[in-house]
Amino acid sequence: MADQWGDRMNVRDDIELLAKELCRAHETGLASGRICQPHINKMVQAKWKDWIPQATKTANKVYGQLFESCQNAYRKHVMEDEDIGWEDLSDQLSLALVSIMGEDEYDKWLDNTDKREKKNERSRK
Repeated sequence: MADQWGDRMNVRDDIELLAKELCRAHETGLASGRICQPHINKMVQAKWKDWIPQATKTANKVYGQLFESCQNAYRKHVMEDEDIGWEDLSDQLSLALVSIMGEDEYDKWLDNTDKREKKNERSRK
């Protein structure tokens, strides 16, 4: 999991660096008349070449987590596989969802799900 977050941070850092470089190049170009589209294109292409393998690696990790989680959920629920524990499955599914949604969105979704469940419990009483 730590590797994946590191990968995301590297991609985010590269995008931020590129944005800063583009802004700096634009400001410098405006001040000195030296900025040109080919220069901007070269900067973007260089960062893109660095970013593609990293983004692919991160996407493959997320996909792998999701795929394995779905397989184990199927085995547990449909095939009633006792080798898969409820806590392990829950942890695995949570990690897969966090990888896809991000921690903040996952927490919001979980809060909304909990609120819905509590509301349903009150209406049943």
